[in-house]
Amino acid sequence: EHFFPLSKAIRALETAGKPVAAAIAGLALGGGCELALGAHYRVLVDDPKIGLGLPESLVGLLPGAGGTQRLPRLVGLKACLPILLEGARLSGQAALNAGLAHELAKPGEEVVRAEAWLLSCADALQPWDRVDWVLPSTPEIDVILAPLRAKADPLYPAPIAILDCVQYGLPQTFEGAIRSEMAIFAHLIQRPEARNMIQTLFLGKTDYDRLKRRDALPAFVSNVVAAVKL
Repeated sequence: EHFFPLSKAIRALETAGKPVAAAIAGLALGGGCELALGAHYRVLVDDPKIGLGLPESLVGLLPGAGGTQRLPRLVGLKACLPILLEGARLSGQAALNAGLAHELAKPGEEVVRAEAWLLSCADALQPWDRVDWVLPSTPEIDVILAPLRAKADPLYPAPIAILDCVQYGLPQTFEGAIRSEMAIFAHLIQRPEARNMIQTLFLGKTDYDRLKRRDALPAFVSNVVAAVKL
C-alpha cells in the first residue's frame, strides 16, 4: 500500500471518462513513461534525444505503476520484452511504429497537436477497457516467455520478477493485473540485490559523475577503478 497510490492514480486518470493526451517533449522514462502510457493519446516530439522507456530493470527493479501491464497490451508481448527486460528506449518513428506514440510532432508543436486530438471527439477508453478486448491465452504467453525464463540469471531477480508480472498479469482483468504487479514489486524492492544495484548503479554513479565533473574524486577511487580493471 506504500507504493500502490501512483498506480491507482494513473488508473483513476485513464478511467475518469475524460480523454487524456500526453505531449512528450523530453525523456519519459520509468514513472514518466508509465504516466504517459496511462494517457489515451501520446504526441511525441520527433527527436532522437526524446523518447519513452522503462529502465527499471537496469537498477534491479520493475515498473510498478502499471508499466508491465500497459506496455504489452499496447505493443504486444514480443515487442514489449526488450523494453521491459533490457531498458530499451524508443524515439521518433520507432516509437510510432511500436504503438508507444500515436503521433510525432515538430519541437514546439506537441501541445497544439495534443489539444487538437482532445477537441476531435476524442475517445476516453483504453484498448483494454473496451468490451471487445480479448485477453491473451495462458498457453500463448507461456510459449513466448519460457525461453526467457530458461536463460534468466537467478543472481538478477528483476528480469524474473518482470516475467512473473507479465505472465500472471496479462490473463487477468486490469485491476487484478496491477495488484499482482504491485505484490511482485513490493517483494522485489525488499531484496538486497535491488538495494545494492540502486546504491551502486544509480546513487553511487550519480555521486561519481558529480564529483568527476568537479575534478573532486577522492584519491582512492582511481585505485579501486584500476584494481577492478585488472
